[in-house]
Amino acid sequence: MIDLETFERWVDDYSDQLTAFAVQRTGSTELAFDLVQDTFVAAFGKRDSFKDEGKALSWLYAILRNKIIDHFRSASYQREESLDQYEYQDSLFFDDKGQWKSTAAPGKWGEDGLSQVERSEFMEIFWACHEQLSEHQRMAFYFKYFEGWDAERICKELGVSSSNYWVLIHRAKLKLRSCLEKSGMV
Repeated sequence: MIDLETFERWVDDYSDQLTAFAVQRTGSTELAFDLVQDTFVAAFGKRDSFKDEGKALSWLYAILRNKIIDHFRSASYQREESLDQYEYQDSLFFDDKGQWKSTAAPGKWGEDGLSQVERSEFMEIFWACHEQLSEHQRMAFYFKYFEGWDAERICKELGVSSSNYWVLIHRAKLKLRSCLEKSGMV
């Protein structure tokens, strides 16, 4: 059982780490604060069953991860993105066979790669662009490319169909590309 003093110390010690984790996954500071608060409320309610204080942060991360997934799962039932919504944008980038138009194809990034400063600047701009995606796009993209989850797991966690998942990934890539191009990074 965790006493109140220990739990208060956890809030002081771990709030910033948990909030950064949630912001990275949701793109919203306000939502992150709410989810972290919900995490501590849930943890406090289950404090009698917790036994190993050495694993407190891992336990809190697990609760937070579930809170984030629950948030996006419930949000997915409220709205699904449709294929028709972006039909015009597709026509700007792709021909009728689904191939990149020669005028819209992504440019080469160069073979020598980016310097450390350029990489740092790129990631800063990338995360700013990432935050501009819809919640579902952001989570689908993050789970696929940063967590390495497969499509089936992402569909299950976000509560979306397979076709909707691929639309989310496709739209996320288009929006990220557009944003990065506007910033001059590609």
